[in-house]
Amino acid sequence: MSDSSLTFETEDTAREIFAHNYLHLAVITFLFYDHLITSRNEIDYLWRRPKSQSAYWFFFNRYFAFFGNIAVTVLGFTTLAAQA
Repeated sequence: MSDSSLTFETEDTAREIFAHNYLHLAVITFLFYDHLITSRNEIDYLWRRPKSQSAYWFFFNRYFAFFGNIAVTVLGFTTLAAQA
């Protein structure tokens, strides 16, 4: 494989990674916006009422995804050093 071919493949891979990161950023922004605009209803209808098992499962599902996506987003935009 020639150096120019390797450089071309590396540039394509870098573009694909950037495109993936920016699409992920757009989707995660929508998710966080949804959390923001529904927080008032969530507080009124879920947090201020007696909790049932289904409410705890709802909280787990909603906030596990929320905080998990924060971690994925931070790692997606972090530059990692290559080990030689």
